[in-house]
Amino acid sequence: MSFLFGGKKGSATVHTVIQNSQKKPSKPTQARENPKVNSARASPHLAKTLSVSNKRPTPRSSPKPAAVTRERIASSRSRNSSTPTQQFSSDSESSEEDNEIDLAPARKRARVEESDLERKLCAIDDEVAEAEGEISRLVESANVTSEDTTSGLRSAFESLDEVQTVELQYPSRHPPERFQLVYPRQEKDYRPVVDIIETIEQIALHHFPPSDSKLLLDDSAGYPARLRRALNKQIPSDFTAALTAWNDELARVIRAGTCSTHLRHSHTIPLALADKIYWQTYARTVSPHVDRLRRYNAGTDDVYGELLPRFVHDIIRDTGLRSAHTFVDLGSGVGNAVLQAALEAGCEAWGCELEPTRARLAEEQARDFRARCRLWGLRIGRIGLVEGDFTTHSKVVELIPRADVILVNNEKFQPRLNDALLRMFLDLKDGARIVSLKSFAPEGRKVTERNENSVANMLKSKRKFFGSDSVSWTDSGGEYHVAVKVPYEERVNGKKRKSDE
Repeated sequence: MSFLFGGKKGSATVHTVIQNSQKKPSKPTQARENPKVNSARASPHLAKTLSVSNKRPTPRSSPKPAAVTRERIASSRSRNSSTPTQQFSSDSESSEEDNEIDLAPARKRARVEESDLERKLCAIDDEVAEAEGEISRLVESANVTSEDTTSGLRSAFESLDEVQTVELQYPSRHPPERFQLVYPRQEKDYRPVVDIIETIEQIALHHFPPSDSKLLLDDSAGYPARLRRALNKQIPSDFTAALTAWNDELARVIRAGTCSTHLRHSHTIPLALADKIYWQTYARTVSPHVDRLRRYNAGTDDVYGELLPRFVHDIIRDTGLRSAHTFVDLGSGVGNAVLQAALEAGCEAWGCELEPTRARLAEEQARDFRARCRLWGLRIGRIGLVEGDFTTHSKVVELIPRADVILVNNEKFQPRLNDALLRMFLDLKDGARIVSLKSFAPEGRKVTERNENSVANMLKSKRKFFGSDSVSWTDSGGEYHVAVKVPYEERVNGKKRKSDE
């Protein structure tokens, strides 16, 4: 039963900042510094490293970008990348467009969400020995592509007789990850070169102060720009030189504590960063077996579909999920919502999946995801996955009373299963949230003599809408429902008021 997800919200703590209303003496206005010219506010070493003496490449009109796509479950359509994309630029007018990759620079930082001030993100300074067991389970990019016999992989540099393997450093003290510089035959398949550049962009945006980010992502001297030029010009030595310079620079700032200091003052994981990390894991553990996930019995509770990162992000925000909460996904499939909740909210996240293939892939994803978040220097919440029928599994029975958010994708569930879920929700604590594709308590439901004893009366539901690119089975948007369990006193008082009327 994997077409199932759910979510709810506990009592979230809202932190209010009160600013002094007294006006401060005005200071003389100073001219704004151009970070490319004056880098005194950024790392002096970083500014020196990125300085260039040659002129900026002459701009030219770029071809219409092709969509960056990823494999979609239960659909032949491909999924547009939710990670910021960057279009390769070229220094010449020669026809190098066949080698251009759609990877537009991620210049804008994510919209600021309400922070969970109890959330601790930074794991960079954790003892390396503590994480050795998890890191050893990492599925490296090079391992995936070296075993791929179906994507028609070719070298990213046509002048090379053999495929080149490189290393990419992440913002942690752990060893770098190995990548093969190859392109697949189809854009929807995994592309290691794109992965490298997107990873550097996300690290530069979210692990560095804004002043350093501007230098790292400079359109001329920044590392992504240097890598793109090397690819477009087909100069492998320039690509490896830029990548080596990035690795050395990142290792230096890790030792200096720059990234640790920045993360210690952060309490929120932006969607773009969470999406990037999750899809790295998905590409390495699930995508190679994607055909196995399409095998299900239509017209039964076993129909399979996935909620995509944008939708899960909205659920986390709508339910107020926080690091102190417990999230439970009933019918968790390959575990995507569970992993994203553990990363974005930092909460304890659990999933239960009946179908064995999905449950095994979920475990593989979780092993890589834990290791990968360590590699990114990020701390996540506890992840738990169990296999079995969520209506009877002993772990689910234990989790329901303390769950803050239940996610259940009941879009294709039969009435009997939805009724069984309602009975399970009797054990939820007051204020718990249930997120579902079909409502358990339709909005505006009226209590009558015929239904006054219905379990659905304990829920107050609100209809919401998700946009396109939110679920795996359609490009269109749709509706979902967030229900809250109403406290007993409120239900009784509501009945009393209606009887008095």
